[in-house]
Amino acid sequence: ADMQRNIASLCDIRKCVVEQMLEDRALLGQLFQKCGEMELKFLTNSGLWFGFLLGLIQMVVALFVENPWTLSIGGGIVGFATNWLALKWIFCPVNPTKFGPFGPFQGLFLTRQKAVAKEFSSFFSKNVLTSEKLFKSMLTDETTKANFFSLLKNRLMGSTSLTNDVMKELPKHLAAVHPYVDKTLALEPTLRGSMERMSSAQFERVLHPIFEEDELTLIVAGA
Repeated sequence: ADMQRNIASLCDIRKCVVEQMLEDRALLGQLFQKCGEMELKFLTNSGLWFGFLLGLIQMVVALFVENPWTLSIGGGIVGFATNWLALKWIFCPVNPTKFGPFGPFQGLFLTRQKAVAKEFSSFFSKNVLTSEKLFKSMLTDETTKANFFSLLKNRLMGSTSLTNDVMKELPKHLAAVHPYVDKTLALEPTLRGSMERMSSAQFERVLHPIFEEDELTLIVAGA
């Protein structure tokens, strides 16, 4: 009960997640591949279709413009436009939008909000915010460790020496409670429900920032 009432001071969720991602950078890659699998496939496959259509235009231009640089310049423009269009199609428009009598249209990633919420919450509950890793963060972070020590000391009649002994032995016995804590936290359904209730604009920021870091690189590589 004491831990529930003081959870904000006992566990820094943001720091726990960030530290894990920095410690094991493969986690972020796994999360990205799991949640963005369809988008990655689309980005790969779209090059064929967009490239074919834009290539037809390039071919027509090459037939009427006699310039040795036509194919090279045209190829660069086609590659640039192909990747740019694919990235835009994944995340735009953010909200369902009609274009005249057609639509509504929405970014491919945003149409999969429920499916991504399921994958994201499952990954986090099993790999990131587990009881084991939450307790590890709680007992190693200087701020939360001090708060936990203070709380435990109050429960042990204010005995500093006894509290030190318990803190020293506690990590050895936590394995027995991890299954219970994971079950009680019920993180997966809670996180899943929260993500499903996000607005389109909020949900777009779940995956798009990862693409944004290398967006220019992807587009230039296509060119």
